[in-house]
Amino acid sequence: MEPQIIANVPTGGAGEQKNAELNMSKRRPTVLIIDDSQFNIEMARAALQARGYNVVATQDSRAALKLAREAEPDLVLCDLRMPGPDGFTVLSMMHADNKLRSRPFIFISATIFSDGERRLGRALGATRFLSYPISPNRLLDEVDSLLQRYS
Repeated sequence: MEPQIIANVPTGGAGEQKNAELNMSKRRPTVLIIDDSQFNIEMARAALQARGYNVVATQDSRAALKLAREAEPDLVLCDLRMPGPDGFTVLSMMHADNKLRSRPFIFISATIFSDGERRLGRALGATRFLSYPISPNRLLDEVDSLLQRYS
């Protein structure tokens, strides 16, 4: 599957104030979503685009590093359990890349993270761990918070 790069044009609504704030800067922040579930990508994409973020997404974890190098995202939202390289492998590859290692990296999964997974994720550089189902507001709060902290 070919990775998609999605441009975003804010449309107003609930995120109108945040859209205005994001549009004041030179460029809107870009979020890379890596998830083998198209449903999860679409749910996150809708919330993020409504807030004014640019969204880049792929269902193919093998394409994630190449896509990240091309898009230079400000934040990565990545599923943990995927066919092919899992989220730990994707995180390791990104942190081995000098241009990508400082990006906030959120693991998101439909299953509960074990203590061992959290320890390994933190050791590899994960910033947050979120679980589906997640409300769009909670996802946006986490993304907004991390982007403010890391900008």
